[in-house]
Amino acid sequence: TNYDIILNCPEDYALHISNTGDDKNVAGDVLILVYTGGIRKGRYLENISAAIKDLNKVELVTAGPIIDKDLLDQILAVRNVKYRGLLDPQDALILETHADVMIGFYDQNVPWNSISPPNKLFEAMMCGIPIITNAATDLVKKIDCGIILEDLDKSKIRSAVISLRDDIELCKRLGNNGRRAFLDKYNWTNM
Repeated sequence: TNYDIILNCPEDYALHISNTGDDKNVAGDVLILVYTGGIRKGRYLENISAAIKDLNKVELVTAGPIIDKDLLDQILAVRNVKYRGLLDPQDALILETHADVMIGFYDQNVPWNSISPPNKLFEAMMCGIPIITNAATDLVKKIDCGIILEDLDKSKIRSAVISLRDDIELCKRLGNNGRRAFLDKYNWTNM
C-alpha cells in the first residue's frame, strides 16, 4: 500500500491580495498580532491579551465566530485588543496579510492538536510573517519561521512579543524563512 500525507496548506493568496487596506501597518511603528478563528477557550486569547495589556506599540487584532461571549468581553477590556467580526475566508486572509505576527496556540490535550500542523502555521508562512505557537514545533524549528512557546503563561508570551517588536530584523528573517518554505514546499499546488 502506498500513501502520501497531504498537509492543509493554502493556495498562494498572498500574491493576489492588495496590501492597501485600512489594517495595513503602514507606519511600521506598531507590531500587529493577528488571530483568526473561533473566539473560545483553548486558544489562550486571555493569556495573550493579559501579556500585551500594558505593552506600547503592540496590538492584537482578532476575527472569527464568537463561541464564548464572556471571553470576548474579557479580551476586549484590554485597550490594545480589537475584534473585526466574523469574516469570510478571503477577508480573514487579507487581515492576516496586513499583520506582522500570527498567533496560533492550541490545547495540546486535544489529540488532533498534537499530531496535526495547524493551518495558521501555513497561512503565516504564506503571508511571510512569523508565528508564535505551541504547535508543530519540529516544523517551526526546521523552517525557523517563528517562536515556539511550550509554556503559555503571560510572561513567556510577553517576552516573545517584545522580542519581535524590538527586533524588526528577527521578525523579517523568521517571516522570510516561512515564505521561502511556503514557496518551495508548503503550498497547495505542491500538496
